[in-house]
Amino acid sequence: MARHSGAPLANPPTRRVKALADEVLRSLDAQLTAMCAERGRDSVAPERLLKASQPQALFSVRSERQLCE
Repeated sequence: MARHSGAPLANPPTRRVKALADEVLRSLDAQLTAMCAERGRDSVAPERLLKASQPQALFSVRSERQLCE
C-alpha cells in the first residue's frame, strides 16, 4: 500500500462533487426562487445552505457541531 506524502492531491474527488452540485443548484434556481415568499428570498439562500451541508455528508460527520470542531 502506497503511503500518502502529505501533499495535496492534484485533483481531489471533492472537486468533481462540488462542480456537480453547482450545476444541479444552478438548474434548480428558478424552482427555489418560486418557492420563496413574495417579499423575496430568505437571508440565506437555499443553495448556500445545501452547499454548506455537503462536507457533512461527504465526510460522514454526524452533526453540524462536530463539523465546526
